Amino acid sequence: MPNEVLFLTMAESNTDIVRERIYNYFEKYKKESLYISGKELKELQVKPGPIYSQILNKLLCAQLDGEVKNKRDEIRFVKNILKEGN
Repeated sequence: MPNEVLFLTMAESNTDIVRERIYNYFEKYKKESLYISGKELKELQVKPGPIYSQILNKLLCAQLDGEVKNKRDEIRFVKNILKEGN
């Protein structure tokens, strides 16, 4: 979901819990960064293209959810995505 939609939802929300959760998401999101980049995807034989942003977005979501915590976890996560063909 684009950030603009989340900001609009937060601004238009009538409930504090919705605003609080979106705010907390952005607070955590701003602090997160991935250990790998397109360079590592290329090393994993991923053909350059839109798939890079799709993989990196999935990876960031996994990081925010606590599923990956370091570079090794991220590479393993990407390999699983490639293996499953998602």
